[in-house]
Amino acid sequence: MSEWTFLTNTALPVLISVIPWMIRVHAKLAVVEHQIKELCGKLDNNAAMIRDLWSQSNELSCRITKLEEVIMYRANKRNKRKEEKNENTRPD
Repeated sequence: MSEWTFLTNTALPVLISVIPWMIRVHAKLAVVEHQIKELCGKLDNNAAMIRDLWSQSNELSCRITKLEEVIMYRANKRNKRKEEKNENTRPD
């Protein structure tokens, strides 16, 4: 019986002093968990945005390449016309 009394007399004050600390730690861990979940959600959103932006970038790059080809084609065609016009207007 004295062993149980000793255990009760020593364990009870330890528990009483440790429980508030455990509650504070638990609350802090809950806040950290919530913040981590928010950050993970933001990372997922950012990853989706990056994929969309890469897709848009690829589409715009293709459009720019096509426009450059059209510009070069028209410039070459205009230069050829100028050359032909110059040849036709030269006195022989």
